[in-house]
This record gives sequence, structure tokens and C-alpha cells, in this order.
Amino acid sequence: MTAELLALSVLATYAGYYLPDVDVAPIVPLRHRSAWTHGPFLPLGVLWLLARYPDFRAPLVCALAAITVHLVADISPRKWRGSALVNLFPLPWTLGPLASLAYIAASTLVAVWCLVGSL
Repeated sequence: MTAELLALSVLATYAGYYLPDVDVAPIVPLRHRSAWTHGPFLPLGVLWLLARYPDFRAPLVCALAAITVHLVADISPRKWRGSALVNLFPLPWTLGPLASLAYIAASTLVAVWCLVGSL
């Protein structure tokens, strides 16, 4: 692996871990724990990028692994209330505790499936 790919892999790992929380940025019109950022869309998007750009396999796999770790960590918040619940923006609804857990757990399984398939 070249030094450039190694550096890009380190940056992709960092970015991948924090990417699901882009919904807390003030310029993004999402609420925290958005179904868009904590769902299967990011892992599937990275898998699509892997198929399209095989030369960037190492950084993309690192990003995918970091997204997976983030989702695993989000399965067990201190309490399932408030910002721990998955919101369905732009719809004005939030999933309940059990549905939020199921949604994030299913998204984590998709992320693991994408990660294992990319190795």
C-alpha cells in the first residue's frame, strides 16, 4: 500500500466514524439520529463506491468498518428517549424505543454484510 493510500485510509476511517453524525451539523436539515444517516444507506453507498472505484478499496473498506462501528455503538444508548430515537425527517415522526433499536440493529446488520462482502 502506498503512503497516499495509507493516509487516505486513516482519513476515511475518521470520516466514516463521524459520517453518521453529520445530521448534527447546523447546515444539514436533519435531526440527530436521522433514518437517513443511521440507516442502511451509508453502508450501501460505500459498497456501491467500492464496486465503482476498486482502486480505492482500502480507504473505502476502512470507512465502511468505521460506519459499522458507529452503528454498533449507537445500538446501546444510555436511554432510548430524545435524540437516541430515530427520526424520520422530513416527516414529523420519530420511531419509538423498540422500533429505533430494531432500525439501527437492522442497519448494523446491513453494514456488517457490506463489510464482510467487501473483504
